[in-house]
Amino acid sequence: DTEEEDPIENTAFETAAKDDTQDIETGAKEAQKVLQELDSPDIVAELIKAINQGNLDPNKLTFKVIFETLQFLNHADIRSMRYSAMSMDFWKLFLNKCGGSAIRLLSGWKQVGSILTTKDRGKAMPGSESNIILA
Repeated sequence: DTEEEDPIENTAFETAAKDDTQDIETGAKEAQKVLQELDSPDIVAELIKAINQGNLDPNKLTFKVIFETLQFLNHADIRSMRYSAMSMDFWKLFLNKCGGSAIRLLSGWKQVGSILTTKDRGKAMPGSESNIILA
């Protein structure tokens, strides 16, 4: 006995997939416009090209560091941000070889404030308000 696929579910899935693709295309075009207005390099096109040509392997450190930096910037509260084991191993090695000052230089200011005071204790710390170089 083989189960027949529900045509309604397949249609809904295909519609959702099509909507997601359109959202991604629209978002990429909007990001490219913003970069162009800022007179910045078109990182969106280069990223897409590198992924499509197989030059940017998602299992490599470069991809993970870029991805996790973007996740940090988009995170609703940076205190709940978690990094992959590969990234953590890289930063531990970097710390051992280069020291804490190099880590502080690459990480940037992140959040500046007094989260330990009662005034700011429950306040969210969104990544979008952070000033980082690399996460």
